[in-house]
Amino acid sequence: MGDDLKREIKRQALSRKISVKELVNEALRVGLRALARPSPRRRARIPVHHMGQPSQVNLDRALGLAWGLEDEEIGRDETSGLA
Repeated sequence: MGDDLKREIKRQALSRKISVKELVNEALRVGLRALARPSPRRRARIPVHHMGQPSQVNLDRALGLAWGLEDEEIGRDETSGLA
């Protein structure tokens, strides 16, 4: 236990007029009860931004489009000797 913590325990015990043992027991009980309760979850708030006009690309097939573009890039690299 750190010296600063020991000083704070003694200070609080004196101000409450209880023994150090009683204060430590009380602090442990309060802390253990707090640990047993799940902390309330905060709702995530994500800002919405207007991103201009909708794309002309059908996003339902975006993965296929990405694969096609990657294949084209790999083909260019192979023909130029970069691969």
